[in-house]
Amino acid sequence: MVKQISEALEARELLKVSVLQNCDEDKTEVAKALVKGAKAELVQTIGNVIVLYKESKENKQIKLP
Repeated sequence: MVKQISEALEARELLKVSVLQNCDEDKTEVAKALVKGAKAELVQTIGNVIVLYKESKENKQIKLP
């Protein structure tokens, strides 16, 4: 799963991941694991949605100030 998220971040840079309500893990722990595994930055968590950012090496689309 982390590999797929890394590939999606490389293609899009910004990604929303939904954590199912029946997930046994705490969403903050899931977010930490995804950030560590994908080497991404946690933008925010809203409810059961985790927003991740990782600058793309090939397809840079978002310009930060």
